Amino acid sequence: MWDNLEMFQEMFQELLLELLKIFILFCRGFHLDVRKRRTVLAVDLLATVVFSYMIVWTQQWINPMVPYLFFVLFTSLVTYKDKVYRIIGLTCWAAITLGLIDGINSTIVQIIFGTFGVMHVAMEGVCASIVTILFLSVSVWMLNRRNAQGLRGMPIRYFVFFSAMVFMQQISLTLVWEKFARERTSLYFVFLLLALGVLVQMALVLLLASDNYLYQEHLVLNQKFLAAQEQHYQYLEKKEEDTKRFRHDMRDHMRTIGRMAERGKSEEIVRYMERIFQILEKKKESIVVGNGVVDAILNQFTERCSEKKIRLCVGGRLPADCFVEPFDLCTIFYNILKNAEEAAGQCGEENRNIEVHIRYEQQMIMIQEENTCCHTLNIRGGNLVTTKEDAKGHGYGIQNVIQSVRRYSGKFSYEQSEGKFRLCIILYDQKNKPSTTETNH
Repeated sequence: MWDNLEMFQEMFQELLLELLKIFILFCRGFHLDVRKRRTVLAVDLLATVVFSYMIVWTQQWINPMVPYLFFVLFTSLVTYKDKVYRIIGLTCWAAITLGLIDGINSTIVQIIFGTFGVMHVAMEGVCASIVTILFLSVSVWMLNRRNAQGLRGMPIRYFVFFSAMVFMQQISLTLVWEKFARERTSLYFVFLLLALGVLVQMALVLLLASDNYLYQEHLVLNQKFLAAQEQHYQYLEKKEEDTKRFRHDMRDHMRTIGRMAERGKSEEIVRYMERIFQILEKKKESIVVGNGVVDAILNQFTERCSEKKIRLCVGGRLPADCFVEPFDLCTIFYNILKNAEEAAGQCGEENRNIEVHIRYEQQMIMIQEENTCCHTLNIRGGNLVTTKEDAKGHGYGIQNVIQSVRRYSGKFSYEQSEGKFRLCIILYDQKNKPSTTETNH
């Protein structure tokens, strides 16, 4: 009886540590939102007690991995908000991968315990889990610093490759460790460094995978910007050609009006002038704020909004030699205008408005955007989330904007009220940046 009680306590500890690992990976790595925290906490604790008891009392008839897998699946489905099939897939991947990483860390703990002559199997498992938690915390922290999306949205092939790599590393370390332990060599320290190197390698692989995915996203965004810039330049060339042609014809127009005036044909003059004004209206000026990158994007969305009967109003200036990199300007303006276009386009035709105001100072740039919005924002974990049914590949625009804002120690805030969505971005010159970075919601 006492043996079973001790085993129950050990299993309870291990399952609690598993919950913590999954929490770090899902909340910080994949940015999944947690359901009602108090209810979830109570259910998770109850599940930990029940499954600990189940594993201890059924281990003679059932492989402990079976109830363990059901435990992580049940707690994940109860704890996190997302599509069921996605949570199931992530949980299965996490259970396998974390188990392999625990195996590697268990070897590291065995070496350390063996060096000091400590023999405690239960403590080895707990210590291995703690090392895994530290590894996850550091890796996820580094990922989020480089990519605001973390692991969310990355293709499945990256996770498959990472799991396969961890599996091969564990097999290699296990075989080498058996040889070391059997021959009782004095090179334990060398093997310890090798095992720690494996952990560093796994963290670097995650970072490289994240960087590669981010690079692909940036490549797509650059292609969109180049297309918008080319379209803008073509528009400017056409506008210049039309202006030259109109100036060439203006002398003839003025002579015609003069002859009509001599004959006293006032009504014909009015009709003729109205036709000229109609032509001038069609040849209205393009939006110019002074920065080629922003001008190209603004004029691209001017045409898109015109097709959807959305009124786009832009004010302010932004010089070409401002301190913000062109890529970040493209990321910020393209994404906020794209989201504004989608939101305003869902409203009635009489209520489709977008306003953008830019304020430039030598050490600061402020961008204010306001658009009509007839749907309630979907905010998850303090972040804006796409409302599209097919969320794959969507919902990362604002996250990319926030990431660009952080490069300039900036501030990002938004609100929704009275059928309007308002967004404010402040960017600071890096030479005079504030001591802290703020992102307000």
